[in-house]
Amino acid sequence: MFGIGSIADGGFCLPGGGFITLQQIAEALPHGSGIDSDWTAEWLFTKRPRAAFYNSYHAMNENDMYDGWEDFHIEIFVHLTPHYHELKGPLVGKAQILHYPGDIDFKLVGPSARRRSFEGVKDYLHESIGSVLGELGIGMTSRDVIDIQAAPEDCTDAPKRKL
Repeated sequence: MFGIGSIADGGFCLPGGGFITLQQIAEALPHGSGIDSDWTAEWLFTKRPRAAFYNSYHAMNENDMYDGWEDFHIEIFVHLTPHYHELKGPLVGKAQILHYPGDIDFKLVGPSARRRSFEGVKDYLHESIGSVLGELGIGMTSRDVIDIQAAPEDCTDAPKRKL
């Protein structure tokens, strides 16, 4: 299957070559500034290879007092199909390839919005986690632009992303 080692290997094959284990990912994920728990990981058995990393955010109230924990997790997964975005304006008729099959991506799930101000925390978590994962080659978006008419169904003839 695209981009994944066996479950026994416990990791992902990176698109540019190499292999990264769940343990290496967990050790690289941010800690501190509210992310005050240890990261735990597990494989999720779905249609596409995916792993989940769990943690909690130590929330503060308006008076800078800790007032509880908000659970969240990230899911790291492998794209099985190409994803592209049709461009507008002077670039009509072209598309940007966002992800090729085999590219590894992530999404943030949670924390729950128990108060309105928590949306900013979601942005902070996405940015801090995304920056670390980007250094590992996870969650990178392609910048390749192709003609829509020339785009094959599976994008195998599209230019390959340079890492």
